[in-house]
Amino acid sequence: DTIALTTANVFRNLNWSGYTGTWTHSTFNYTMYGDLTWGSGMTLTISGAGTFTFARTSGTSTITCNGKSMGNVTINGVGGTVALGDTFSANATNGTITLTNGTFNASNQNLSIPAFSSSNANTRTITMGSGTWTLTGTGTVWNTATITGLTLNQDTSTILLSNTTTTARTFAGGGETFNNLTIGG
Repeated sequence: DTIALTTANVFRNLNWSGYTGTWTHSTFNYTMYGDLTWGSGMTLTISGAGTFTFARTSGTSTITCNGKSMGNVTINGVGGTVALGDTFSANATNGTITLTNGTFNASNQNLSIPAFSSSNANTRTITMGSGTWTLTGTGTVWNTATITGLTLNQDTSTILLSNTTTTARTFAGGGETFNNLTIGG
């Protein structure tokens, strides 16, 4: 099966449950106002730097990966929440999570992403839970340098900088208190 979603698509819910074909996410950007669920039997290919932007302004949107690796995710819904429904993994090159506005709740799930960024003066909340946040990239892999408007609930989480190359990695915490930070590699 072939499903073509072109640029500038807006979805409330996008549910791939039961789909067993292949879908390629390329450079197109999508705006979500509800839930995103990948099918456990599908093949998801990330071939570009397109972004899923969650823009819900009230209530909770849930991302359920079902073992699939996502691309870039931006959370930009004033008053809305994006929560994880299961373990979250992202493409090694195009899989950064950016929190611009609203709340990101990891729901005690593990994450494996190149980088996480939330450095601005908007009202936003990060609830890290009890999971391990594995940051696989290089450069600035954690960016909360500007913490104005940020509420950080570090809970019992662990942040792991896992890249083993000799390329520099930067953790810009902005003076926040974190639970566990492990620098590997």
